[in-house]
Amino acid sequence: MGAVSHEGSLRGRVAVVAGATRGTGRGIAAALGEAVPNTELFRRLAEYFALGAGDVSLAGFMAFLASHNDRLYVISDGHATGFDTVVEVDGQTVRLTREVTDLIFVEG
Repeated sequence: MGAVSHEGSLRGRVAVVAGATRGTGRGIAAALGEAVPNTELFRRLAEYFALGAGDVSLAGFMAFLASHNDRLYVISDGHATGFDTVVEVDGQTVRLTREVTDLIFVEG
């Protein structure tokens, strides 16, 4: 069975970085920087794509996030808000508008 190439994919990048950082004391997340999504964002993206029946468009992702009413605190602003207010979608790119270290997610 031939090898499967993941060149250019996040999976491929993680594999390369994992090999390069092994034994250095640096973590994979630190080496990848922004390529590793926030777990809450990843969970919502996975749920959104699962409901999309194969559609990979992010056109409805912000409305999907708003409908879940996930709450968090923005530490630097000292206020609670919805997760959808700290996420930005630009075409097929999703990113947090705040550093994850500036956010406290409310569970429940």
